[in-house]
Amino acid sequence: MIDEAIYTTLKATGIDAALIHEAQFTQPPFAVYQIKTSPVRTKEGKQGNKTALKVINTNESIADVRNKATEIIAALEAMEGQTINDTIITSVINHDREPDFEPGENDDDQGFYLEEMDFTISHKND
Repeated sequence: MIDEAIYTTLKATGIDAALIHEAQFTQPPFAVYQIKTSPVRTKEGKQGNKTALKVINTNESIADVRNKATEIIAALEAMEGQTINDTIITSVINHDREPDFEPGENDDDQGFYLEEMDFTISHKND
């Protein structure tokens, strides 16, 4: 399934990763992601699936966030043409990446940097 393929790929970059609604992380570095999959249909029937993927990478240093984001993008783009966990990845498109800062909740919490990345992944056998 595509969620397993994404998880496997993100973990291969060396970062702790989880679906956004399952994440238990409190301190960076970590990445959370959100997926929304829909079928691609033609008159001939279902041709595959498209998944909208948002990855949010965090760290205490903007340089570390940027470097890991570049690594994550390269890893996800390298999925194209591969079969991962029985999912055939036919294309990966990176649409956007946007850095930001999340301030701490109190004086002891310094906050962290994050970078959001948006992708569209086309795949089969999901």
